[in-house]
Order: sequence, then C-alpha cells, then structure tokens
Amino acid sequence: MMNKNNFVVKTIHYKGINLTELLVTLVITSLLLIGSIDMMSYMFRQNANFNNDISMKQSKMISIERIKTKIREAADVYSNGTSLKIPSQSGSLTVTTGSRALAAFVPVFDSSGNVVQPTGTTTSFLGIAFSIITESQWDGINSGKYVLIETNYSVNLAVSSTDALTITGTLPSDWSSGTSYLIAKNLSPANLTTMGTQAFNVQGNIVSFAFVPANNVIYFGSTSGVANIDDRANLNTVNFRNYRR
Repeated sequence: MMNKNNFVVKTIHYKGINLTELLVTLVITSLLLIGSIDMMSYMFRQNANFNNDISMKQSKMISIERIKTKIREAADVYSNGTSLKIPSQSGSLTVTTGSRALAAFVPVFDSSGNVVQPTGTTTSFLGIAFSIITESQWDGINSGKYVLIETNYSVNLAVSSTDALTITGTLPSDWSSGTSYLIAKNLSPANLTTMGTQAFNVQGNIVSFAFVPANNVIYFGSTSGVANIDDRANLNTVNFRNYRR
C-alpha cells in the first residue's frame, strides 16, 4: 500500500536549438535583413532622384517664366552684338547681348499704375539683363560650370514727348552700378562647338532661348552644330508683347 506522502516525479525533456542551428538561423536572418536594407536604400535613392528631377524641372520653369515676364514687359531691348558691362560678385565683366546675355528696359509704374516720369521727356526704367557666364567670371571659382545671372539697373531715359515708353536716347552700355545675383547656378552646357555660340538670340521682335535639363545637367541647345541631346521639344520662343522701337 502506497504511502500518501509518496509521489511520482515525471520528467519532461524539451529539445533545444544547438549551435549549428543557431548559426544557420542567424545567417538566413542576416541575408534577409541585407536584402531588405538594399531594397530600402534603392527606394530612397530612387525617391531622391525623383525629387531632384522635379526640383530641377521646377527651377527651369521658374527661370523661364521669370525671363518671359520681363521680356513681355519690355519697352525696348538691346540688339544682338551689344557689349554690356554688368557687376559680378568679383567685380564687373562685359557680356555680349544675343550671345551670352539678353537685356531689356521695363518701365517703372507708380502705385496708381501710371508711368513714372521725372520730367515730361524722361521716364524711369528698370534695366533687366539675363546673362549666362562661367562661374569663374562670376566669383572666380574655376569649376567649369556656368551660372545664370540677373542684373537690375535703374535709370531715367529720354523718351518721346508723345509716348512715355518710346525711348529716344542712346541705351546705356555701362550697368556696373546695378545689382547682379544668381537665379540658377552650376549649369553645365556643352562646349561652344556643340551648343553654338548663342544661348539667347534676338530676331526682330522675337527672342529665342533654350533652357534644357537632362539628368543633373542643364544644357543650352544649339541651332547649328552637333547637339548631344535633342532639345527641340524644350526650346522656348518668347514674343515681345509691349515691344517698341
């Protein structure tokens, strides 16, 4: 007869994970993690490239619209081949309109919308010049890149007694007392042989210019010579709406 204080102990054995199985599990887990990290890294790179591309296109369109707006407001514009002295970060430099620069005069209006005329035969104008120059000309940095600069220059010019927007005097060629600043930097145009010699071109009352992004490059197209990208779909032609001579 069994004593009530006696009891039976039943031992249950659980099978554990040995070292080999642990190592195999760690290797498989590591491979999965590496794959996940690579996939996430790729997705982040793709997203960054997409955002950069969108930002570049937006920058292009903003610059184009800025140039178009000033041209359409112009009362007069410099013809091709005019030497224009403008201020730069490192001093001043000379640009040639129709090649590396486009310059126009926009009339100044008061808060009531009237043309500002200091005298009966002069009108206040804001000169607007857009210039494409090498970065070394702008600030002395020898990067091999180009920059797009806007120069503003305020001046009173002689006008017709019957038309406050018809400039009768000689257009000034020295704008060195104006103010220049970058509106686009690190442009990488092709060499002169590829893009021709003109980024801006004035023919009659039409201004043509190309402002084309390709990957991380902004390229100024050519109407002659060999072009390394097809920029025809991106060529922008601007008409002067208030253009007068």
